[in-house]
Order: sequence, then C-alpha cells, then structure tokens
Amino acid sequence: MNNKAVVILFLVSVMGCSTVKNELESAYLNGDKEKVKKILSNKWKRSILINSKLTSGMTILELAAKNCDIEIIEFLVQKGAKFDLEEKGLLIVDFALNCPTSETLMFFLDRGLDPNDPRLLVSVIVEENLETLSLLVDRYDLALDTNIEHGSTLLHFAAALNNAQILEYLISNGAEINLRNNNGDTALHIACFGVAGKNDLELKKQIRAIQVLLNHNARISIRNNEGLTPEELARASNCNQKVISLFAE
Repeated sequence: MNNKAVVILFLVSVMGCSTVKNELESAYLNGDKEKVKKILSNKWKRSILINSKLTSGMTILELAAKNCDIEIIEFLVQKGAKFDLEEKGLLIVDFALNCPTSETLMFFLDRGLDPNDPRLLVSVIVEENLETLSLLVDRYDLALDTNIEHGSTLLHFAAALNNAQILEYLISNGAEINLRNNNGDTALHIACFGVAGKNDLELKKQIRAIQVLLNHNARISIRNNEGLTPEELARASNCNQKVISLFAE
C-alpha cells in the first residue's frame, strides 16, 4: 500500500474522513462539478466517499437527486453509487419524484430500479403524482393490484388520500375496485372512513372520491372483518352527513 493510500485510510479510521467529505460536499454545493468528478475519479477517495453520508446527512447521490442533477447522477452511478431501495434508494426516489420532469426517475428505472417495487409505487401515490403514475403504467407492465401492505393495493392508498383523479385513473386502467385488504376493507370502505370536523376542502375531496368509486359500481354491500358495509363504517366513524347521504342517491 502506498503512502497516499495510508493517509486516506487514516482519515477514515481516525478522523472520520471529515476532510475529504467536506471537500466533496463543498465542491458540489458550490457548483464545481469538475472538482466533484476529479475527487471521485481517485479510486481511494471514491471507495470512501461514493456511498458515505456527508455532513448534510445525505450521500453525494442523494444530494444530486435532490437537485435533479442528471449529469452528476449519471457520473456517480457510473462510478458505483448505490441506489437500490433496500439500502439507499427510497430518499433518492422521493427526490426524483419531486423533480420538474421525469428524467431523473427514468434514469434510475432504466438502470434497474424495479417499477413494481411497492415502496416506489406508494411514494408515487403519496406524492399524488398522476403524471409519473401514468408514465409508469404506459412504459412498464405495472401490476396495479399488487399487495402493497397488509393486502392493500394502490387503490386503497389512493382512497385513503381521497384522490379522485388517481382513483379514476387506476380504475380506468384495470385496477380491481372491490378487492379487500387484510381487514376486509375495500377502497370504498377506506374512502368512507372519516371523523367529524373535516374542513370544506377535505370534505369535498372525500365526497368526490366516494362518488368516483360509486360511479364505477363499487359494491356497497361488502362487509369488512368487523361486519360493516362502507355506509355503516361511515356512520360509525362519524362521517359528515353529506358523505352518508351519498348512499341514498
């Protein structure tokens, strides 16, 4: 091992590599991409820094994803930066979903990120990103009825958010409207759950979501594991009367 390698390893073991970490992070935050590339072109520094948390608490790849910096993202992945969801990728995906275009997310998908990974799909739904959802459905063979968690599908998650637009999209693209999760709840059950005191905007969203499900013939007679139909669940959870009245129409 040469002297340069010994010095770098000393920084890692004794000083926590703070000097080279600060050098890399400062270069990136100051917009000096050439310096970033120069630092990480050194194989010893790269082995230390490429997947390490910097002083910001993020890796250099996470910083680049946060800034939708596709040039540096491509360079980092080429140099070995990890973005798999099991270890590094969920925060990166969240950043990518907030980029103004889909280019960053598509970069990761084209390089092995699983478009059917439940964590990615939930992030898309939680961000209420219909444009990205549509892109994923059009480009990849998404399994819309995948068990995301405890038997809940994307439709259940969209219903929990009372997002009528995403509900409409999922149903129109083949999502099964009456699937039940482990609690026996359908998407309609989920949409009907609510407590008194919703503000006007939240109430309007809930009503619109329920209307979408009813318009697509969601079954109102299905009982969950507690023996409740969607209407009975709405009453039991003190839903607004306007919600309950939808079942009388």
